[in-house]
Amino acid sequence: MSRLQIPLYLRILGWLALNLLLVAAMTYAFAARDQSGLNMLLTEPVRERVAAVAHDVAEDVDYAPRQQRGLLLKQLGARYGAQFFTRDIGGGGNPQRPPPPFAPPNAQAMPPPLVAPGMGGPLGAQGMGAAPAAPPIEGPAGPPAVGGPRGPRGEHIEILRAGSSPGYNVIVRTPLGRGGPPHDVEVLAHTSSLPRLLMFLGIGRTLVFIVLVLAVSALLWWPFAWQVTRSIRELLSATRRMSQGRLETRVSVARRDEIGQLAAAINTMAEHLQGYLQGQRQFIADVAHEVVSPLARMQIGLGILEAHVPQAGAAALRDVHEDLEQMAEMLEELLLFSRSSLDSNRTTPGAVALASVVSKVVEKEAGDAPVSVQVGTDLRIVAYPPLIERALSNLVRNARRYASKDGNPIEIIAQASGSRVKIAVRDRGPGVPASALARLGEPFFRPQIDRARATGGFGLGLAIVRRCTEVNNGQVAFRNRDGGGFEAELDLPSHTA
Repeated sequence: MSRLQIPLYLRILGWLALNLLLVAAMTYAFAARDQSGLNMLLTEPVRERVAAVAHDVAEDVDYAPRQQRGLLLKQLGARYGAQFFTRDIGGGGNPQRPPPPFAPPNAQAMPPPLVAPGMGGPLGAQGMGAAPAAPPIEGPAGPPAVGGPRGPRGEHIEILRAGSSPGYNVIVRTPLGRGGPPHDVEVLAHTSSLPRLLMFLGIGRTLVFIVLVLAVSALLWWPFAWQVTRSIRELLSATRRMSQGRLETRVSVARRDEIGQLAAAINTMAEHLQGYLQGQRQFIADVAHEVVSPLARMQIGLGILEAHVPQAGAAALRDVHEDLEQMAEMLEELLLFSRSSLDSNRTTPGAVALASVVSKVVEKEAGDAPVSVQVGTDLRIVAYPPLIERALSNLVRNARRYASKDGNPIEIIAQASGSRVKIAVRDRGPGVPASALARLGEPFFRPQIDRARATGGFGLGLAIVRRCTEVNNGQVAFRNRDGGGFEAELDLPSHTA
């Protein structure tokens, strides 16, 4: 089972998104569970806003008629997006006096009434003015120690979790003194969720702005990740083609960083390797060419000697003659292999009518072997015509040698596949050992250990096929067929692409 391949740029963006989510999650957990984390939300502008709202709520309730205070609290809650509770804690403005706790949450519990001095009774506890039960508070309900969050009038402000019930409490202890003796009033604003708390504090838009900044940052990262990974993909594609023997490939990455330096180094390496390999092939071709002439003269000499050698030496002379013929054939194949890439430097690739080339190859190589051809007359490829003809000739010759005796026809099938054309040459011969498939196409490699001429060739036929295909910007695959037989498939660029 192959592992899932994830592009590098997706990994980079994924790690960036994961980092941002982790920061957001840690911030949320810190603010939601730790009381000091919640109080960190009380920046100077937030304290001023919350203190002003609490003071207005306390003052409005303080001066409202008793029967209207409950309704007023509901109206103020709808305006500010919170549920308000108020109570008078007296103290004459003394910030050090701890107030009594709010009532615990139960059906009968009511928050301690806000008592206005001189009015002689509870405020907001009659008829519609009855205030609902306050949610529980986690931690002390009184003001924090001196030096804690304070509003512009010295108000104590604290944010706490609402205990077992969901939500958050914002507690503000604010002094009142208009129309009577000074006293402290505690205002509790209850919100049911963290988003509502943020909206009540007036920082919801700020958080939206922060999220937008993070999103823009991620978008700014995307082109960088895409450019880097695209350059790496180009390097990978080029090096793969070079590993297949196409050393004329060059990397087109133009960057001024380490990736650009790597691309330049790969191009330099490919250029040196191509020059070395080209020189090696040229040397082999020159040596083979120089040896052909002496061999030809030796064959002519043996032909002359054959009429003058006694019967006792005729057998030895025939053996020498056969050895010379094998050497001549091997040199011819070696010349074809070494020139397969050299010829591409002297000609220009063009549109090749595939049906015409296949017809010529069958007429030349098939002999009396049955051949089934399925090639459309409109199929055209971009290639060097001599090299394609040479590759198909070797494949048909091999199929005739190994598979034409069983009466099954040699099949030549070509079909377009997108921007490529696939040409398959198939037979129903014995095939090759599965362990040898990966090495087919290597120079001088033969699946049979026996190197006798009867087992076929010098191991250069399929190497010539592979080299001719690669020079034409194609690929070749060798495989055994289901039910017996062998198949070679050429994948070449289509002229219509």
